[in-house]
Amino acid sequence: MISDDQAAIIQFSLAPGGHSAGYLIHPSPMLVSLELFEAEWERALPLRDTVPPRAADTAAETVPADPGPAAQADTERRALLTMLTSGLTGAAIARTQGWSPSTTQRRIHGLMTELGASTRFQAAVMAARRGWL
Repeated sequence: MISDDQAAIIQFSLAPGGHSAGYLIHPSPMLVSLELFEAEWERALPLRDTVPPRAADTAAETVPADPGPAAQADTERRALLTMLTSGLTGAAIARTQGWSPSTTQRRIHGLMTELGASTRFQAAVMAARRGWL
């Protein structure tokens, strides 16, 4: 709990159902870092699990034979966003996907235009806010 820029208290328990303790934090780099953490926590977005389920977990589910072009486009968009957020360069994305460098740049530009983003970082943030990641 941060009261102001002069003091904060960090509470914790040493054991389940055991003794409780706390630290009083006075003006210091630690207090500044707590304030920064709180500010960032307020703006945070939940992360979604991006690991695909194992085949055994989806064996009972029915999968259509042809998901269609819209589903394929969504899959490609998600893959492109995942690679962009991982920090891959355009050349690395092109090699990974088997695309030409110009196709890769065209797809990145199209995605950024669709999101209304001017940078790759901004595109990743906007995609996360839309639930695309």
